[in-house]
Amino acid sequence: MIGIDPFFYNFLLAELECRYSHVFFVNVSSEECIKASFEDVGKELHLPQPSDIATCQWFSRQMKLWLLLFDNADNADLNLHHFLPECEQGTIIITTCNHQCIMHVPDLHNWNVGDMSHEDAIKLLYRASCCTANTDLDTAKKLVDWLSCFVLAVSQAAGFLVMNHNKSFTWYLSHIEKSPKLLFENCSKQSMDSYHKSVFTNWETSFQQLPDVSQRLLQISSFWDNKGIMSKIFC
Repeated sequence: MIGIDPFFYNFLLAELECRYSHVFFVNVSSEECIKASFEDVGKELHLPQPSDIATCQWFSRQMKLWLLLFDNADNADLNLHHFLPECEQGTIIITTCNHQCIMHVPDLHNWNVGDMSHEDAIKLLYRASCCTANTDLDTAKKLVDWLSCFVLAVSQAAGFLVMNHNKSFTWYLSHIEKSPKLLFENCSKQSMDSYHKSVFTNWETSFQQLPDVSQRLLQISSFWDNKGIMSKIFC
């Protein structure tokens, strides 16, 4: 199990397809999405009845190595057990923020992915915004700092700059400081991966899944400096 990374699926396709007879992406954000993804996989496998059940059974019967990437398994109310093919030849990677999913993996086979490094965040900003490396480097550093090197936020900032090619890093930073919600809600129609939610939508979805008391705590915390919140207040 690993943390969510928008570029992880592309890495799998590039690096691991040669090791497995089949590699498939499955959107597990909801039961409907899982069934739709498995149906698509079944069609690609040319199954006579490409349902989620038939597709799971097909993987269970295979003797060759296969790989499934279960992405975005953050729904705490969704039991993934019913959608896990039972066999010894397959590998399933689950990307999730839901720690309960750890029960689906063997011991010592779960990994926590840390934050993107400052250097990698700057590289992503230049690459995704189609800007020449080191252009306005000081402002680029300030921008990724403001975005906390969050992959989705950096990608969205770059997409906004591509849509508005006459805008600079300096312009974006000054405006996002004044109105972050406005810019975070507007995604580029083009993207570097299959993830379609904006930063704000992603935050709002996660926020709505929290208990009321946790929501109130986060709302109160929003009035504090994000780098000045002491951990001892939560003890």
